[in-house]
Amino acid sequence: MRRFAYLLALIAVALAVAAALLSVQQRPACRRFAYRLEVEVEGGWEPLPLAEVLELRAFPNTTRQESRVVAVEYRVDGGPIHRGYRLSMDEDGNPIIELTEAPSSLPPNSTFNAVVVVEVVVRPRPMDVAVEVDEAGGISAIPPRLREALCRPTSLWRLDDPEVSSLAHKLLVDDNVLLTVTSFTEWIDANVRYPSNASRHLSWLPSQTVRELEGDCDDRANLLIALCRCVGIPSYLQFGVVYEPGVTAHLDYGVVERWSRSVGWHGWAVVYVPPWGWLPVDLTYFEGCRRVVVNGSLYVRAEDPLDHIVGSPIARGEPIIVAGNITSIDYMQRNLRLIELLRRSGAVIVEREELVEL
Repeated sequence: MRRFAYLLALIAVALAVAAALLSVQQRPACRRFAYRLEVEVEGGWEPLPLAEVLELRAFPNTTRQESRVVAVEYRVDGGPIHRGYRLSMDEDGNPIIELTEAPSSLPPNSTFNAVVVVEVVVRPRPMDVAVEVDEAGGISAIPPRLREALCRPTSLWRLDDPEVSSLAHKLLVDDNVLLTVTSFTEWIDANVRYPSNASRHLSWLPSQTVRELEGDCDDRANLLIALCRCVGIPSYLQFGVVYEPGVTAHLDYGVVERWSRSVGWHGWAVVYVPPWGWLPVDLTYFEGCRRVVVNGSLYVRAEDPLDHIVGSPIARGEPIIVAGNITSIDYMQRNLRLIELLRRSGAVIVEREELVEL
């Protein structure tokens, strides 16, 4: 269920932030988790193309985590259980589970059930470099191949949008990438409030964040990415899971419903800053953050703009599970297409997910 997973992966974090904006505890060097996802698709009055909604996530293997698929089971209308699957990749190289024995479409008034269990071992490593403004390089120090690949406009990051482009060049600090990035984050901290209604952010472009001065974790990250790409700084979105033991959440979008336990989805930017290379920039979940209420609106701000980098869970070596990278996919448009497909066919998707530490 990649499309639906993207839908809630980057909206459900509002509940996680409200429950525990930041937890900075001493943790063991190696953590082992089991992620369990149960999916039920209730067919409507039209056949439902399962290939459009049944792309299930497998967590990537990286230098800081290892994952393996433990179980995959699925069936239609309580019939025989199937276990056939293969690992594949989406357009951005994220691993997905394809169900090789699932029907191409779900007949009207039928029910499809699937269960996926993935184990992840996280070996977080704190960032071992000192990030100092005086040491930062300029945009000219960025390899051209990275600028060509990761400064491209997309339908999500529209670099020709006049509001975003003018803001980016207004805040640009000549010949210092790090100062430019912190200039962007300071503007976001000062001006963008945290949303009180997450359902408004099913599809939310950077230009909307600038106009309405509102955005959650991935909305802020997407604005930062758009600003960076406008001035030639490579950047992309990364998303993952924060372990929130005992925290439950329920999201209901009518045709899409999710129940979560101990799962806090989160999104942040990754930006290329010479001479250090790729650095995480977290705009809502970092050590040193302040929650400030102004005229009834919540703002998440940093005491020091560098806290967005050095205080981020990835930089600090927190056991956040990386779920994937988004470098070109417009997941927000896919969210809308999924909702429209379900409404048109009269189908409903219910997901139940849980993260357990082993």
